Amino acid sequence: MPGRRRVLAVARRSPRLLLDVRSVHAVSHLVTELRAAGQDRDLLDQVWRRLADAALLERKDLRESLGQMRRGEGQVLCPLPADTAPGSR
Repeated sequence: MPGRRRVLAVARRSPRLLLDVRSVHAVSHLVTELRAAGQDRDLLDQVWRRLADAALLERKDLRESLGQMRRGEGQVLCPLPADTAPGSR
């Protein structure tokens, strides 16, 4: 794993390390869900990706952009070449 990533939030470091109960609970449920789906290989990476995706989806600007895209309100800035456009084959 490149760099240091944290999956669990720290509630307190002194006099001993205590983890945030909510983050432990959320990760526990996520691990159970991943294992039930048969995704128990590279579990830490899977958990990290799911938590990162969830954090992105909590961003208001991203939610607004996705809503605009779904409603067809976006602008195509760089169109696909004609031979790779959907339905061209």
